[in-house]
Amino acid sequence: MKSKISTACYAMLLTMLLPLVAAAQERLLVLTDPHLLSPALVVNPGQPYTDAINSNNKMIDLGAPIMKAMVDTILAIHPTAVLVSGDLSKDGERRSHQDMAAYLAQLRQAGIKVFVIPGNHDVNSDEAKGYYGSTTRRVTTPTSAEFATIYADMGYDQALERDNNSLSYLAEPIAGLWLIAVDDNMTVQRDTDRSIAANDITLSTRNWILAKADQGRRLGKQVMVMMHHQLVEHFDDQDRLVGDATVTDAANLRQDLIAHGIRLVLTGHMHIGNITTQFNDARTDSLVEATTGSPLTYPCQFRLIDVSADRGTFSFSTGTIDHIEDIPDFQSYALQRFKNSTRTTVASVVYHSWDDLMAVLDQYSSYIGDVNFTQEQATEAIYTAFHDEIERLMVALAQGNEPTRNVQDLRNAMMGKVGTLVDQLLPNLNFLARLIVVPMIQNQLDSMLGKALDSIVNDCNQYGTAQAHVTDDLAPTLHFTPIAPGLTGDVNGDGTVDVTDINIIINIMLGMDDALNYAGRADVTGDGSIDVSDVNDIINNMLGKQ
Repeated sequence: MKSKISTACYAMLLTMLLPLVAAAQERLLVLTDPHLLSPALVVNPGQPYTDAINSNNKMIDLGAPIMKAMVDTILAIHPTAVLVSGDLSKDGERRSHQDMAAYLAQLRQAGIKVFVIPGNHDVNSDEAKGYYGSTTRRVTTPTSAEFATIYADMGYDQALERDNNSLSYLAEPIAGLWLIAVDDNMTVQRDTDRSIAANDITLSTRNWILAKADQGRRLGKQVMVMMHHQLVEHFDDQDRLVGDATVTDAANLRQDLIAHGIRLVLTGHMHIGNITTQFNDARTDSLVEATTGSPLTYPCQFRLIDVSADRGTFSFSTGTIDHIEDIPDFQSYALQRFKNSTRTTVASVVYHSWDDLMAVLDQYSSYIGDVNFTQEQATEAIYTAFHDEIERLMVALAQGNEPTRNVQDLRNAMMGKVGTLVDQLLPNLNFLARLIVVPMIQNQLDSMLGKALDSIVNDCNQYGTAQAHVTDDLAPTLHFTPIAPGLTGDVNGDGTVDVTDINIIINIMLGMDDALNYAGRADVTGDGSIDVSDVNDIINNMLGKQ
């Protein structure tokens, strides 16, 4: 015989379960650097378009089908919220942003929250162009205000608060978790009417970030940061070898964030899936930076983060786009495209290391004479000598967890080919000079590159120092201080919000009580002061207005 649950019992059961449902584990999905180029801007694909495709390892020609596959994947997973950490467009084309907003709108229509920030390719760009056969034409690019309008439904209209001096904002993607979405692309003037994005955060925005972190802690929120550029070098000498990927004054900003209770930072920009732990100077506290790969660059990543009910445990997993329209085995295709970009990567490293390379060779000018090869010739020689090793290194770095990729021999293998490189660059070197120069250059290159190689193959930044730490790149579980449940306005912590809480605030305002007795709960608004606005918030809470 089946028993029926009465309406009263059902209501009581629902009342008991609702708090558990509200605080249940939630899932976030992190997407970064989709670099969408609107197909409408490729009016006639010619040589400039081909050059753009071949200039780096981004598959910009497949941006639209990749985003379609990404949207389908997200809809199937159906996370609570999607976090997009910048570089939504190829180079800031307004039409590309409009297309991207349309893709993300499909997620919003399905009830999935979306929060975006700009990257260095998104706002006030002087590289925004359309392709018209043998020529290109500059196209419109959004200002900061226009960017916020295009993505109004993807963070800006949902913000709890916006920074007055940037496109940064504060949001709460899931209950109990605050997201400080940081615009780290301070614009600087280049020409009279154009500006470019720099990897910098203004002092006022920096102070705003720290104030929001403090406010969140006072209100019992777990607080994390999302920004485009990196806060930590993910392998040693990263910025020196591949350009400035980290935000300006990163070392001090890291220490400030740790001191203000930030334990997790989500980034993009480098197109690698790497997670690293950074300690404070005393190694008594730390934060974790998780950078995510681009869907346009092998292995075409996105991240899932399952957040525990107490907001104290963040469990990562890493997904990939495995098929797109017309390319069912997309991973194999993307891997080959990635390997084909090795020469471009070598050219970038040569460009950033050119002065160091010339300084090394200048030390041995008495043996080798004048150096008369160009950067292009050096790129070709290095690519020819080290092609296999560089390809393996790039693939391992892109995949993450490098020690599992059988790359420990790369350092010795590369140094063993210096003789081949010398023969390519200095073909007229006599036998005796070669015997002297090769080991000398081996030592110098080991000094220049050895630290980076050790860091990459061991997946450990600050390798060999007291700060060294290896963190799982693909599926770590991070444990932070859980957030204690509480009610906004419950100043005395008795589980209810009522006139007693108002009386406490009034007594504090009159100097009859000490705010320290209430663990920060008396500052209900979190604005740093205890005044009538806190009373108003409690009254609104009691009346059900917030």
